[in-house]
Amino acid sequence: MAAQQPVVIGTDGDGNPVYQKAVDENGDPLYVEGTDENGNPVMIPVYVMESRLADDKLFEAYWQSLTEAQKQALIEAAWALAKYPEPKDNGEQFRVLVLNIGESTGSSNISNLGDIVITQQTGIFTAEEIFSRYGDVSITGPEITGVDNKTNVTGEDISLTATTGSITGLDVEERS
Repeated sequence: MAAQQPVVIGTDGDGNPVYQKAVDENGDPLYVEGTDENGNPVMIPVYVMESRLADDKLFEAYWQSLTEAQKQALIEAAWALAKYPEPKDNGEQFRVLVLNIGESTGSSNISNLGDIVITQQTGIFTAEEIFSRYGDVSITGPEITGVDNKTNVTGEDISLTATTGSITGLDVEERS
């Protein structure tokens, strides 16, 4: 596994790789001063390097080495750096998604470009990921809860109404 490797530009007559040397603005090769194994001064050529991940399991191994707290901190840091696009004011009208639910079991994952309107009649509505790219999100139900360690509801404006119980454990991201 190597993260940096010299750029190969061809092979010599014996089939050995030829590496691309770094050059200055005049096209002259760059060198750094160094010493050989006997301590004598030598000039060492500088080669052009490129990033390569030769091991496709590297990220998986790294992720598995983290604690749950470290993973969560990494995810939160990434979200803090994320740049959200401004809603496009191009006259497009995105469709409204309206869901009327009697009772649901499990958690809900719903995505739409436009508004999302969810009404549940009985039981607990559990949001895993409710995501509207350019619209509002409205959820009404007897009780509303969220799945841990996720952004459960994302939209321009978010309206949550618990008709008989409470709203607990929701992580929301309102982008109005």
